[in-house]
Amino acid sequence: MKKYLLILSILLLIVLGILFFRPQTKKSPSPTPSVPSFSESLPLNWQLVSSTDKSLKLEKSVTSGLKAEIVYKKTSSPDALTPAKYVDKLKAGARSTLPTLRYLTDKRNSTELGYTALLTGYYFNQGKKILINQRLFIQAEDVYTLTASYDQNSSEAEINSIFDSIASHYLPNR
Repeated sequence: MKKYLLILSILLLIVLGILFFRPQTKKSPSPTPSVPSFSESLPLNWQLVSSTDKSLKLEKSVTSGLKAEIVYKKTSSPDALTPAKYVDKLKAGARSTLPTLRYLTDKRNSTELGYTALLTGYYFNQGKKILINQRLFIQAEDVYTLTASYDQNSSEAEINSIFDSIASHYLPNR
């Protein structure tokens, strides 16, 4: 168990490092041909940066400040067979990686379609408050994670709209 938590913490640290500590360069990514209807439905200023069968990355173009990002990942883990414990371990790993992380909401639901966790919170990076919004969908060993990080210049409604669009395109039974 400690081995999985360590691996999960390292992966979370790598993803967060990539998301927040890379240089802000302006590049013009081209949309992936396999998802034209999805990329065309994005709100203004949002771009599809990368896409594979198991991951997706979106960024919001900004002139200054934090570049809002949304990341979708599909993973598998035998630990996900006990979804409540799995989500608790993910939260613990995130807190150990980001000591200033505070969760504001943690809503969970279990149905015949699977287990859902909706998490919101924030943390501080270089004195700036970064909002975080996560949706986790767990079906057996498959875990579908949507994570958004943004500042107060981005709309939570816009983030939720994009989450809904990703869920309808990439998640089974949604």
